[in-house]
Amino acid sequence: MASDVELRLAWHADRAGRRGLRDSLLTLAATGAAPGEAWAVRVRDRLVTDRPDHWLASFPTIALAMADPRVASARGRLRSIHPPARIDRHLVRDEVAAGPYTGRRAPLSAILDDLIGPDPTKALARGAIPFPNAPAAHDLVAVHLAYLLAIALVSAVRESSPARRDGRAA
Repeated sequence: MASDVELRLAWHADRAGRRGLRDSLLTLAATGAAPGEAWAVRVRDRLVTDRPDHWLASFPTIALAMADPRVASARGRLRSIHPPARIDRHLVRDEVAAGPYTGRRAPLSAILDDLIGPDPTKALARGAIPFPNAPAAHDLVAVHLAYLLAIALVSAVRESSPARRDGRAA
């Protein structure tokens, strides 16, 4: 993946709270990706969701956006602000600032999941077991309230039982 350096620096920028830099780098990575790369479509969708006025939002695909001269010009301006050498230098700086070198870099799949959310098409492939009848969050509240009500009812019945009034333990 040719855009891995931009994605890694976007991840560092996101973790540092630099949203503008993150969006610029995600835009460069997505527009520089090979046509048809699924991760680039996910990045575009994330950018458009976060910023409906993003210049990729006017086009259904990245390829159509890059065919527009205004978009190509805007990407050229972004590239002039963030040339590859500067991106490399900033990535090294951010990795050094992150702490001691452990010899392992975060995999790009984990970086993409952290930046734009997990890939919905691969969620089950990672070992997640689907629960077809799993209750929703609001259903869980109702279940917990039902349990508490049942406990209160059992306690009230137990307290009012004849054996309890006579002083014998039930």
